[in-house]
Amino acid sequence: MPIKSDYGAEKIVDFRHLSNFVQIVDAGSLTRAAGMVGVAQPALTFQIARLEQELECQLLIRSTRGVYPTEAGMILYREAQSILRHLQDVPQLVRNPAIDPSGDVTIGFPNSLTPYFSTSVVAAVQEKLPRVRLRIFEGESVVQREQIMRNRVEVALICEHVPAADLHHRLLFKQRLAFLCDGRDSRDRDGDPIELVDAVGRISGLPNVGNPVRAALDTATQKLGLSIDVRVEYNAVRTLISAVGRGLGASINLWMPMQDVDDGQGIVTRPIIKPHIWLEVSLCRSKLHQPTPAAVRVEEIMAEVALDRISCADWQGAVLQESVG
Repeated sequence: MPIKSDYGAEKIVDFRHLSNFVQIVDAGSLTRAAGMVGVAQPALTFQIARLEQELECQLLIRSTRGVYPTEAGMILYREAQSILRHLQDVPQLVRNPAIDPSGDVTIGFPNSLTPYFSTSVVAAVQEKLPRVRLRIFEGESVVQREQIMRNRVEVALICEHVPAADLHHRLLFKQRLAFLCDGRDSRDRDGDPIELVDAVGRISGLPNVGNPVRAALDTATQKLGLSIDVRVEYNAVRTLISAVGRGLGASINLWMPMQDVDDGQGIVTRPIIKPHIWLEVSLCRSKLHQPTPAAVRVEEIMAEVALDRISCADWQGAVLQESVG
């Protein structure tokens, strides 16, 4: 694995040293790790010193109770695990890349969509691709984009107000936004539209700044010269929905079936009109990295699961990609 120094020259990190470093962190002891890998402890100590010299940072802290990684060491530990897993998969990828793909695939879901798609994707992958190991990363869409750019997530389902130019996008559908309330007001009936100007004055909590729902809403309100008195900002959609259900104030989010969300019982959803506000839901991956055969197949499954779910009668407010003009 080439590592560039400040002077531009490349330094080579031995894969065996990476493997032994992982064993040391797992064991928490140089002595135990030496026995596990069959290397004398002085040689193992020398390898760590060599790694620290090559990477120009301290990787391990030694104490009377053993060793544990520094912050830099923890980063190397996680990256080394990923590298070593991929190395183990190389022979099979080369022998049989398309017919029966194998290996690790890391996929991502934004918080708002995880309850609707993630478990179905896991079930479908286990059935159709039994030799693929999935890793699921849940986080806001902006975090998913960052993880893709860092090559830590290979394919992610992402909600976007304005699509990011630095990612490859496969638009699946557009989803409308809706006003969420607890239904205690006699004016509120599930599915009845509500004009944005009427919704604004009743909102007290919203997703945090940077969330695509918030970005789309801010754009719409600014065009109409409206403002929202935001008293609470939520980083997690489940917390937002729970707060609405407990009568802590109305909000706006994607117009989706509330029965799929643990805390969504009793929530009334009213689609926003004048104007309609939409988010794009796409499968995204890096433009810089060629996807593995396994990642390509998993992406296909993610698309199938998402489109099957939004085609159900209880899913409203979606426009399929073919219908998007």
